Amino acid sequence: MTYEGIGAAPRLYPCPSCGLTDRVSGVPAVYVAGMHHVNVVVPRTDDRMEHTENRLVTTTLAAALAPAPTAPATWTGCLGVPLLVVAIGTFIGGSTNGHWFGRSLAEAHPDYSLLGVISLLAMVVAAILIVSAVLRAIAFRRLMAAGRPAAERLWSRAWYCGRCGKVHFPPRSGDPGGALTFGEFRAVVWAAGGYGHLARPAHQQGRTL
Repeated sequence: MTYEGIGAAPRLYPCPSCGLTDRVSGVPAVYVAGMHHVNVVVPRTDDRMEHTENRLVTTTLAAALAPAPTAPATWTGCLGVPLLVVAIGTFIGGSTNGHWFGRSLAEAHPDYSLLGVISLLAMVVAAILIVSAVLRAIAFRRLMAAGRPAAERLWSRAWYCGRCGKVHFPPRSGDPGGALTFGEFRAVVWAAGGYGHLARPAHQQGRTL
């Protein structure tokens, strides 16, 4: 935020859309105010007692003003776990019944030869899913570590108008001018961090929240 001298209050810049300052707040303050820790009671299950968990809840507005994307989902890696179990199970089943009265299981029951094929395919697919999920997570962390500081420097200078639902920057060379929609603001900030390509879907959001 911009200050006029030591100890002075931050200078409010009028919203370019409505020309007023009474509903203008710093983007970092709005973002932090939209994040809350709440206690959630998790019902009892077959293997766990009823318990309380502390979870972070983010408002839609705070999410729209986030300086960086959340970590990518790793559900593809989770899918690899049951496939890995199938691969191990079929391998063990084929190994423990590898011979039947002196003959191989495949000779005694040709259909059982499919166990080896199923085990191999399940193992390969599981490895691809798990490794790809891990590599995506590593690449994301490296991208955030390299670019987020620059994105946050720009993000911290922004102001949000609660009346218009728009974001703007103080007049400064190199900073975007005018009132920005949430999608435009996110694209500008994330591009400053080198991960602007991750903001493209955000343009499909509504213009106000």
